[in-house]
Amino acid sequence: MSEYKELNRNYEKLIKNYQLIRKKLEETEELKNQLEEKINSFEKEKKDLEQKNNQLNELNQTLSKKKDLNKETKKKLEEITLELSASNKKFIESKEELQKVIKEKENLKTLNVELKKQLSKKIMDSTRKNYIIAKFEIKKSDIKQETQILNYNENDKSEELKNSCEIYIKDKKIPFSYTYKFEKEGIYTIKYQFNKKIKNGSFMFHFCEKLIEIDLSNFDSSEITNMTAMFNTCISLKTINLEFLQTNKVTDITLMFENCKSLEYLDFSNFNSSNIKSMGGLFSECSSLISLDLSQFNTSNVKDMSCLFNGCSSLKSLYIQNFNTSNVEEMSAMFQSCSSLLFIDLSSFNTKNVKNMNYMFSECESLKFLDLSNFETPNLVDMDCMFQFCKNLKYIDLKNFNTSQVTTMGSCFRDCYSLKSLDLSSFDTKKVEKMEYMFYKCESLLMLDLSNFNTALIDDVNNIFLNFNSDCKVTTSDYRINNVLFLN
Repeated sequence: MSEYKELNRNYEKLIKNYQLIRKKLEETEELKNQLEEKINSFEKEKKDLEQKNNQLNELNQTLSKKKDLNKETKKKLEEITLELSASNKKFIESKEELQKVIKEKENLKTLNVELKKQLSKKIMDSTRKNYIIAKFEIKKSDIKQETQILNYNENDKSEELKNSCEIYIKDKKIPFSYTYKFEKEGIYTIKYQFNKKIKNGSFMFHFCEKLIEIDLSNFDSSEITNMTAMFNTCISLKTINLEFLQTNKVTDITLMFENCKSLEYLDFSNFNSSNIKSMGGLFSECSSLISLDLSQFNTSNVKDMSCLFNGCSSLKSLYIQNFNTSNVEEMSAMFQSCSSLLFIDLSSFNTKNVKNMNYMFSECESLKFLDLSNFETPNLVDMDCMFQFCKNLKYIDLKNFNTSQVTTMGSCFRDCYSLKSLDLSSFDTKKVEKMEYMFYKCESLLMLDLSNFNTALIDDVNNIFLNFNSDCKVTTSDYRINNVLFLN
């Protein structure tokens, strides 16, 4: 019995040992499998390493071959490194410069903001300073009458003045009006305060007959393009200071001072006329002007000079030697009734585009000599009354006159009492339809050359030589003129 138990215990031990061994075997099998995987992995890595070793050997061989080349490359690399170093230094310097520029830019930005503020302030100040001071003389007969204190262009529907101007009489604001009824006689100061720059100054003081003084020194006229009739018929004004009047954008000054009968002096030395196209009648009927210096005038764009000095009956000296008239088309009545003018220098005149010269020198009673030898007139159409009533004119040079397009010459030399000889041999009159009174009362004329005259289009040639000097020697091939002269 005891042996059996002993056997049984041994058997159980054996069973346990078997289980342990079996477990160990299983673990060993697992380890084996893991080991095989590692061996396989190692073999694969070994192959890779062998392959890489072969590649390395090949590379070493290649590097060995390129060893000499590497020396040169190394040298170049050193050079490049030096260049890079220099470039890097320059880059650092440029970066520093850039930082300075950025800093300066920031400073400029700050300065710009400040300047904008200052400019804005100046603009506001200039707006506040945009005004005109004028003085009006009111006499007893003017009391409670409608007196013109401002005017406007009837074609301007914008009512710009009305919307931009405040009027103060003796520092008291009045409702806007173009006329005013003054309660007492005396000198009244009127301030015209503008809340913005105006663009149209035409007719501004037109017909302000009681205006005796005007101060434009604080008036901003920089945007004005039109000054037509601006001071027209300001008959009491004796002078106007134009020094501060900005005219750089002005294109039209037609009739600007027309009928300013008391105007004695005008200074145009600061007057910008570079954009002016029309100046017809500018000084028309300025009968008190004695001298005018327009030597600073730029007239290169002007097309109209008609009636420019018409009625300047007191004018004795006129400086227009620098006039550029290459674009002028109108010269009619330009010097009409300049009865005191003794001499006119027209040597700079280019008349190639002029179409009308009618009444141009009419009633220039003091002129004795007139040199028009530089006048070329291929487009001239109208010569009516051109020299009529030039009573003291003794000599005219018209040798370069081209009259091939002229259609009318009526009264051209009428009442030229003092003319003694007249060479019109260059005159082509084939298109002329009107010649009546052409030489009327040329009582002193002793020689007249009409050798190329053609009166084919003239209806009546009889009145051409009315009250003509019968002793005058006339050269002509026109049979109609010869018949008239023979009958007379």
